[in-house]
Amino acid sequence: MPRLSRQESRNITVDKLRRAAIEEFAINGFAGAAIDRITENAGYSRGAFYANYASKDEILLDILAQEHIHELDRWRALLDHAADLDTICNGIADTLAHYIGNTSQGMFIAEVQLHARRNPEFAEKYRTHMRQVHGTLSELLAASFRKAGRHPPADIED
Repeated sequence: MPRLSRQESRNITVDKLRRAAIEEFAINGFAGAAIDRITENAGYSRGAFYANYASKDEILLDILAQEHIHELDRWRALLDHAADLDTICNGIADTLAHYIGNTSQGMFIAEVQLHARRNPEFAEKYRTHMRQVHGTLSELLAASFRKAGRHPPADIED
């Protein structure tokens, strides 16, 4: 078996840390989450955490960004391959069903929003991130209507 590159090894470490952090935030909340438990559940040392993240805030934003990138990429792929509006709507419905069934994800999102309400510095970073996501969502929604040959019933930004 070929040896992993430094970047491949780092990607695996970061992925495991993210998954462990989602669970930790979902179970204990952001304030109660412990970096030691995150690293232990991921199978790494504190040093591995701090080699990749400066703080819990940083991993929280990283997880959120990765989740949004993944979902926006899914929507783009759906638009690229969908033949009609029904296919697009069914794909979006499948994504929403996944979120509804994923308790940890729902708890994680609630924790992100609560932390943003309680921490003004984090809140600004969160708002900046969400403005970018909303801009991309607006573009994808407009593209969905164009692909369907329809006009949006209201302003996309709203």
